[in-house]
Amino acid sequence: MHKRNAPYSLLIQALATVFLMIMEMGNVSGQTRTYADNQSNNGSGSVILVVTLAKWSVTNPTTSVGTNLSTSQYATLHTDVLVNLNSTTAWQELKFNTSGTAISIPAGTTTYVKYGGDPNSLLGLLGGGNIKGSAYTNATSAADGTAIADANVTLSNFTATDGSTYLAIKSTQAYNAVKVTLAAPALIGASDVNLYHAFYIPPPTINNVTTCSGTQASIAVSNPNASMTYNWYTAATGGDLVNTGTTYSPSLTSNTTYYVEASDGGQFFSARTPVTVTVNPLPTLSTTQTATTVPTGGSISFNATSSASTIKWYDSSGALRFTGANPTFGPFTTPGTYNYEVIADNGTCINSTTVTFSVYSTTTCPTLSKRVYANSTTWSSIITGYVTDDASAADGDPKTSSTLTSLVGLLGIGTVTQNLFWNNTVAAGTPATIKLGLGTGVLSLIPNVSVIGIKKNGTLTTEIGTAQIVNASLLKLLPGDNTLEFTITPSDKTGPVAYDGIRVVLGSLVSVAQSARVFDAYYYTPTPAVDCTKGDVTDIIYGVKDIGVGALTVTVGVQNAWNSVDGDMNTYATMLSGAGVLAQAREQIIFSSPSLPGDSLRIITSTGASLLGVNLLTGFSIQRYLGGVPVGTPIDNTSTLLSIKLLSGNTRAAIVLSPTPEPYDRVEILYGGVANVLTSINIHEVQRVTTTKFASSDLNNAITVCKGQVIPLPASTDNCTTFELYDVPTGGTPISPSVINTALFDGTKTFYIQPVRFGCRLMTRGPVTVTVNPLPTVSAIIGNANICVGVGYTFTNTSADPGGWTSDNTAVATVDNTGFVKGVTPGTANITYTITNATTHCTNSTSFTVNVAALPTIALGNIPAICAGSTTASLPYTAVSSGNLKYDIIWNTTSLTNVSGVDLTASPIQLSIPANAPVGTYTGTFIIRNTTSTCTNSYPISVTINPLPSITLLPLVPICANRTEFKINYSNPINSPTSYTIQWDPTATTAGWAGVTSTPLTGGIISITMPNNVAANTYHGTLTINNGKCSNDIPLNIDIYATPHQPNISIAN
Repeated sequence: MHKRNAPYSLLIQALATVFLMIMEMGNVSGQTRTYADNQSNNGSGSVILVVTLAKWSVTNPTTSVGTNLSTSQYATLHTDVLVNLNSTTAWQELKFNTSGTAISIPAGTTTYVKYGGDPNSLLGLLGGGNIKGSAYTNATSAADGTAIADANVTLSNFTATDGSTYLAIKSTQAYNAVKVTLAAPALIGASDVNLYHAFYIPPPTINNVTTCSGTQASIAVSNPNASMTYNWYTAATGGDLVNTGTTYSPSLTSNTTYYVEASDGGQFFSARTPVTVTVNPLPTLSTTQTATTVPTGGSISFNATSSASTIKWYDSSGALRFTGANPTFGPFTTPGTYNYEVIADNGTCINSTTVTFSVYSTTTCPTLSKRVYANSTTWSSIITGYVTDDASAADGDPKTSSTLTSLVGLLGIGTVTQNLFWNNTVAAGTPATIKLGLGTGVLSLIPNVSVIGIKKNGTLTTEIGTAQIVNASLLKLLPGDNTLEFTITPSDKTGPVAYDGIRVVLGSLVSVAQSARVFDAYYYTPTPAVDCTKGDVTDIIYGVKDIGVGALTVTVGVQNAWNSVDGDMNTYATMLSGAGVLAQAREQIIFSSPSLPGDSLRIITSTGASLLGVNLLTGFSIQRYLGGVPVGTPIDNTSTLLSIKLLSGNTRAAIVLSPTPEPYDRVEILYGGVANVLTSINIHEVQRVTTTKFASSDLNNAITVCKGQVIPLPASTDNCTTFELYDVPTGGTPISPSVINTALFDGTKTFYIQPVRFGCRLMTRGPVTVTVNPLPTVSAIIGNANICVGVGYTFTNTSADPGGWTSDNTAVATVDNTGFVKGVTPGTANITYTITNATTHCTNSTSFTVNVAALPTIALGNIPAICAGSTTASLPYTAVSSGNLKYDIIWNTTSLTNVSGVDLTASPIQLSIPANAPVGTYTGTFIIRNTTSTCTNSYPISVTINPLPSITLLPLVPICANRTEFKINYSNPINSPTSYTIQWDPTATTAGWAGVTSTPLTGGIISITMPNNVAANTYHGTLTINNGKCSNDIPLNIDIYATPHQPNISIAN
């Protein structure tokens, strides 16, 4: 029996009671405490003679049933003896029933009985008085059941953190009741044991799971209780604690059983529940392809080999493109890097890999992409291990890294996990790449690093598909300071799946501490431009590559890799070859954009030797890549594409990879692995260079030109690159405009051409040397600046040296070898006089601009004929040229008057004719002149003056008013008069004289009808004679006498 060493303080008892009431209130089943809810009690060994020699009792027996958290209420087992003759005992059996039905407590379960007593009543426990615990099966509310043999029951005592004393009873068999027996001491004494309650912790319920090799198993306690802690062990008893929590997600490659117990406050424990994880192997999967890069219009065929019956191929959008082992994809019309996810499914597990190939165009700019780095991280470990500098794996800096360390793992169970997250969901089918650094231990390349995609789901992070093992042996990497890229496309059985993170798991090995570095995780996304601030190099991957038996070597590798791209020729990376070792140092330079067909690669090297030779290329090769896919085979010293140029002093050399038609965005420099190779080589700078050679330059890009010549920059061989002009090799301000203007300097000068690729000035400037020869002297041209079409003018030049005449626009003006310039059509032409130096062949010239103006034009009509005596004639016209116009008229006779400088008025032009101009037809010239250009144009004109018709009137005889007809006699008709008209003046008209309209003139007589009884008077009118061309007016004056009165004669009879 356990005794308290001192009474509890009231404060501690109160706090303990409150704590237990909070933790246990109402929880009588499940994975919390299960309390006894029935009991039986009895005793033995009472002896009563004259006096009571021995007795026992059990008081308040039901108080210890149920959730009794009181410290002042209990059942009491009591014995009191003077002489213990019959082994006096008092006992209470605490049963675990539910409505009278016995509950079977699993084997291995511990029942905890809280007990105590008043120390003052235990003074007589002499001679071995004690309490004992035992376990029973088949107990019911009416029966005590069958005792389990003591050999199968383990008893222990312990004091809880609150000072309570517990008797722990554990049976190797299932049971449902425990009995606590107080045995009296052999000698005089009274004993009391207080029993408060009895309980056990039910074991957790966990289902077995099945998973695939390398994939995290998801094991979880069914209906866990928040007040419990769940501990996961490697054995049913003892073993290693591998996890604490309601869930466990180990990555396993073989079947494994864990044992899980529920813990109440770290003091009371359930039996352990075994849970088995069955691990199914992944189907095998390997692929080959007919090409890794193809031009636009090309296709690529693939072959997949797998133990799985189903193989599916998905493109980067997640679309299923093919089912089967041998697809052909293409033809491809769009340049870019293509990633297809290959998934092998055996019905139970899947295995996947990503095949990558690139399509390039020789005529269009390549598609640009940029890295999107994961930007947050978490980590965890199991048993042992830790992560240092964890934030460095999510800082977007490819030079920094976190370090995962897995310490010596018992049975190889411990793991360290680092999660890298993006703050966005990455589209399904997008490959994710993680840059890793493997440790330098002997066994560091055993495949104990795995990578898998993950997706946040609320507070949970779910793994996607099957983890992929980073198998360095397949990458032909050897132990050492190795960095590498590992790319996955998160997928499950349905194909590529969207994700927002990548998980890296570093497992432990038996008796070996492991480490791995995580630099960054990233995916690529299209971008319209390159980030110029980050330079031409995005990243460097370096280390040791196996080309032999995989033996460990520390003599091969790369030191200070980033010094090879820092822009400083005085720093360098060192590649160690370990002469004679079947391994190569490897340095892979990843550029920010693909190369273009005119680009070359220049690697500035040294060895530390005073002189370099062609043996520098021994053991040196370059492998090109596009989008991580090899482009062709390694290029070594047997290829005409690789050359070496010794630099000044022969202490450094430029290894040059000539331009190739296939683009590449990374190069891997391999060094070593062959006989006679140098032990090391220094890489000062790795530079991409595009051609800046001028078409007219020599091999050294030197040009000799004549003064004043403007040299345009080289034409780009693509539409992705432009050039800027500088007069310094670095820095400075670009010269604008971007042409070499030799008018601005004399002698020899060096300029530098800066390629601007995708908007970035990242490539090295190329020099061009320009030598300027002077020009011969030429004087100015003397000539007329304004001439007219069809007009010629002789130009002159007074230069000492002979030259030649040319016109830059013979359609406007021509010039012969004497300098005679003639206008041809309206416009402007430059008349040039050129002198060529016979030695330098430089020419100098002077030009004179001639403006050739059009002749003015006018569409003249015919001048209508006029009659003798007319003083004007009309010259009609229609279309006329624009401008300020005047005209001249020059007659070919003196009978008409010439005119000069008259403004052109609206049609018709009125011509002045002398009244006495003789009859006849006259010719002349009409000259129209543009007063601005002074150009004139001439047109012939003519005018005809016709004679007037005429007749001779005989004298007019007066006539009496009573006549009805007046006759005019005429003779001598001239110029063929044919008709006449008569017009009367108003007086005659009033008197009744009627005008005569056109009437044929015949017979020598003109008859005029007289008015009746016209008054005697002289009447005036005009007789107009007409011959069809002209008319002539003859005045008429007719005298009318009064009719005399008729005589009144009377004749007398």
